[in-house]
Amino acid sequence: MSKKQMLLLVILADFAIFTGWVIWTAGLQVGFEQAFASPWSTQVSVDLGLAIGAILFWMHRDARDRGVNPWPWLVLTVLSGSLGWLTYLVARP
Repeated sequence: MSKKQMLLLVILADFAIFTGWVIWTAGLQVGFEQAFASPWSTQVSVDLGLAIGAILFWMHRDARDRGVNPWPWLVLTVLSGSLGWLTYLVARP
């Protein structure tokens, strides 16, 4: 495992723990309610959606170019956001 992959793995683990803690303490419903509760939260939500969309486009191309089926990674990223593409970066050949 390269130094880059090790760093990404540390970031992934920390973010996964943080995400789990947030879901445990606040729940998923609160996140969805807050996503469009104000103009600022709507801005952040739309911006996040655009960023994840760009990542999905890149990931699809990158996986295809590397001979890897992109669909499991795309579904994982749609369902888990940053956890999906961070996992892809760690596992990327």
